[in-house]
Amino acid sequence: MSAADEWKPAAPELSDDLIAELEKPGNEKKWRTMQFDARETKNYLETIRPKVKPIDSFWLIALTSHRVISPLISSKSDQHALSFVEHVELVQDEEDPRPYEIIFHFKENPYFTNSTLSKKFSLKDEFKDKKDGFEDDHLEPGIQKIDWKEGQNLTEKYPRQSGEDGDFEGDIGSFFHFFTEAEDIYGIGQLLQDEILPEAVGFFTGKEGQDEMNSEDEDEESGDEEDEIDLEDEEDDQPKKKRKY
Repeated sequence: MSAADEWKPAAPELSDDLIAELEKPGNEKKWRTMQFDARETKNYLETIRPKVKPIDSFWLIALTSHRVISPLISSKSDQHALSFVEHVELVQDEEDPRPYEIIFHFKENPYFTNSTLSKKFSLKDEFKDKKDGFEDDHLEPGIQKIDWKEGQNLTEKYPRQSGEDGDFEGDIGSFFHFFTEAEDIYGIGQLLQDEILPEAVGFFTGKEGQDEMNSEDEDEESGDEEDEIDLEDEEDDQPKKKRKY
């Protein structure tokens, strides 16, 4: 047996200070990337705003083209209410882009009197003085009071019904729970910030959603081809491969 065969790596003993020092370059890169993304998304939204504002249901179509968001806007009432969105704004400090706020600007509509509905994600106190806290659980979602018109409260018409142990496997209810609940069960904020808002026109035209669907279809077709190859191999005179079930 060689010396290499007998050697085993020792578990390193790392102090918290050393771990922080080792992670620092990675955090700096994340920080710069988030600053860049915040700046680019802000400029993009400002550029498209006057162009998409006259388009009926632009934001409804963009939202429902996303494969995760679409099932959360399943009721006709939700869809009708969101058809009155004029533009969606992302408020984010380019110097510290971790906390953010998403603001939906509405035209006058039959459901509520608010001209805007927003969801603010504030950074928890323990992460404010250091370049850390990049994950969703480092943020505290805020709530928005919606001034519903009489008989039009969609969160009451479509309540959110949790499954066993409060795991929300039941009825997801109205999309507007996103604004009124002090949590973001489905990660809508992050999806808006990271995926939909930076590519709003792509989702409106269907290009972004279509690319995802095409990718999934290609993966399925690739899997089918592999299965066909396995079956052909079994008919050869070569050594048999085990059938995959």
